[in-house]
Amino acid sequence: MFHHLSIYHSLVLMIIAKGNMESIKAWQMICAKSRVEFQAIYDLLHVQLTERGESFYNPYLSETMHQLEASGVLVESNGARCVFLQGYNNSDGTPLPLVTMI
Repeated sequence: MFHHLSIYHSLVLMIIAKGNMESIKAWQMICAKSRVEFQAIYDLLHVQLTERGESFYNPYLSETMHQLEASGVLVESNGARCVFLQGYNNSDGTPLPLVTMI
């Protein structure tokens, strides 16, 4: 399931990157609805989060990847650098990457 979501997310980002305004508006509506639903859960759990865009983390990625590589958990799989942890599998039993960098 997560692999399909990852592919979907990548396709959406490619469409948005091309500047299709209709797609951008649809994506913004999906995000807004998701935030409302997530907030209901956070409220039940008494969790407060600060939302930041993905680009907020860009300055940290290089060092994080170096640390993962140094620890021996970063491996190459299908042209991407991934972290697989024991016990995390897709529904078909194949290992599920928890971190993927292309």
